[in-house]
Amino acid sequence: MKRLLLAPLLLTLIVGCGSKDKALIERRDDCADVFGRVITIDEFVKKYKIAFADKKISQSKSKREIAVSAFCQFYKNGSFTF
Repeated sequence: MKRLLLAPLLLTLIVGCGSKDKALIERRDDCADVFGRVITIDEFVKKYKIAFADKKISQSKSKREIAVSAFCQFYKNGSFTF
């Protein structure tokens, strides 16, 4: 009788711990796509709503590349360094 009560709990724990974070996978794939030039930097910035404090920075291509690189590095490692 006790096995019957523990079986659903055990099954729930196994299924819950085995699921993957779909948002993390999507970000990882999008980072790979932007670095592989499958999608443009502008599309990536628009999709993830990466904001820039200064209008001049948003117009500079190299600054946008640095921002996208920092975004991907943060979500890959959980930390951010220049």
